[in-house]
Amino acid sequence: MDTATEIQRRLARRFDFSTEMIRRRIDRFVAEESIIAAAAQKAILPLLPNNPRTAKRLVSQLRLALVIAYGRGLLDGDSTVTAEHLAKWVALTERWPALVDELTAHPARLQGLETTSSDNFVDKISQFSSRVDSLDELHTFLNAGVTLGPVIKQLVHVSPEAAQFRRRGESPVDQPTE
Repeated sequence: MDTATEIQRRLARRFDFSTEMIRRRIDRFVAEESIIAAAAQKAILPLLPNNPRTAKRLVSQLRLALVIAYGRGLLDGDSTVTAEHLAKWVALTERWPALVDELTAHPARLQGLETTSSDNFVDKISQFSSRVDSLDELHTFLNAGVTLGPVIKQLVHVSPEAAQFRRRGESPVDQPTE
């Protein structure tokens, strides 16, 4: 399978377009017209807030996240991350940024939150974060649609390699940098 960069180079040589122009067109297609964009937009519709400005910001963040995730290979065919995961992650980061800060530092906690009953949810979340509001709404949000727990490391690091670390029982943050 050819990478996006290889395709861009071939198109640039064949049609005498600049690589930058091709990259912009691919980005626009991924964000607006692709099957991935349609699935992400469908997934985010029920998550949109009533405030029009906030809803517009959320849709714009989703479009940007789609372009970045596509560019980094996060939405490739062999990735476990779907457009629905990305839409839910974007909505979570917009609505509960303090929780996302905690989950970025401790991704494994999300799976515990997604599997906790509503009776124990307040106790579970108060163990690691006191800055989260609207707990009933958060519990409903986490239990609706796709679960983010299995793909949280990929979403946090915007990297398909995070799944490889998870399969080996390692963390990408534990890897030595060169």
